Amino acid sequence: MSYHVTHRYGAMSSNPGIHTFPELLAELKTRPEDEEHGDVSVTDEADWCISVNLSRTVTFENLESGEPRHMKGVPETKILELWRLLAVGDVAAIEQEPWLPGYLVTSRLPPKGSNRPEAVSRHPNCPQVKLPPLISALSRSLKNQPNTVEIPSFEQ
Repeated sequence: MSYHVTHRYGAMSSNPGIHTFPELLAELKTRPEDEEHGDVSVTDEADWCISVNLSRTVTFENLESGEPRHMKGVPETKILELWRLLAVGDVAAIEQEPWLPGYLVTSRLPPKGSNRPEAVSRHPNCPQVKLPPLISALSRSLKNQPNTVEIPSFEQ
């Protein structure tokens, strides 16, 4: 079975060997403050992907057909086992895990001195839309046309 890994800063490697998975996971331990580059993943040739973020939330999905699932706070040994199963093509075993539906969207405390919370998606394939700009845009729209709301487009 063919697969590739995506490293924390975007580099990809094809079939690097299962023995490299602990190093891939260890990338998340360096510079934990760098939340922008907070995911690593393994993807097989059928586009099944298992990604892991800084908080050890694991997301499992087919990048073509969707239906994401997640688990929170997964131990390192379990993450390595899930990646191994994906690398050898055992998607059926992965699907038996206790997945929760959808992506996990996390909230984080606002920067010190700010009174507005931010919520962002932590999955690498999701646009990272911060709520305060969206709220500000909606507020401006409402002030200009009280009976009409235009949702702005946030393209990457």
